[in-house]
Amino acid sequence: MSNIGQEKSRSPRLGGDRSLAAFVAIMSELDLAYPTFIANAVPGTRELGACPVGLPEDPQRYCRQMNGSR
Repeated sequence: MSNIGQEKSRSPRLGGDRSLAAFVAIMSELDLAYPTFIANAVPGTRELGACPVGLPEDPQRYCRQMNGSR
């Protein structure tokens, strides 16, 4: 779990003064599969790593595990 500020500071794809357009171009060129739990991960990141309400059981278990390890 992390927050948006941590992701920006740690990720070479997001870091520095990279624009949103540059980030979108980089990610598009990677040709990755759509992230399975993105609909759950983004709200959690926006809430500073909190487990979002209504998670399916697998990500809920992972979220509890990660929150217990802080």
